Amino acid sequence: ELYQKSWFENMWDRTPQDRRVILDTQFRCPKPISDFVSAAFYDGDYHAGAGMEKKQSILSFCVGPLAFVDTQHVNNRRESSVQNGDRMDVTGNELETMIVVDLLERAVAERPELADKREIGVIVPYAKHVEQIRAEIARRRKNGQLRALNCPLHELVASVDSFQGQERDL
Repeated sequence: ELYQKSWFENMWDRTPQDRRVILDTQFRCPKPISDFVSAAFYDGDYHAGAGMEKKQSILSFCVGPLAFVDTQHVNNRRESSVQNGDRMDVTGNELETMIVVDLLERAVAERPELADKREIGVIVPYAKHVEQIRAEIARRRKNGQLRALNCPLHELVASVDSFQGQERDL
């Protein structure tokens, strides 16, 4: 029973309503990103602070600070997964890996100072996808591509949980 909820969740449930406060405003990322996070995870109760609506894309090939690449209509996405009890665990996604690393390569070519200052982060939800992206970056470095991107791979590519609380320009 102790492992079903975190310590914080247990304390929250036991705290009287009039003593609970939720920090619902962020001052780090552009408004379109916090709007997406708000709608997807916080029932619209998470907000961008003053000035966040002015933050724009820092790359010429992106129309805004948040972009989605839809791969659902690609016939062979080269995804792999295994059944693990009652859930499917993603073990790889070759198409998305190539798209992510291609975009990373393009971003570094356009804005090498972001790589120099370690202001780039690649955040993905699955640990196996983290490994796959790191391996592709390492392969391209070895082949002479992405040499400008010399930060440690564990700092560059990580899971959502690993990046919690960090801030990067890209």
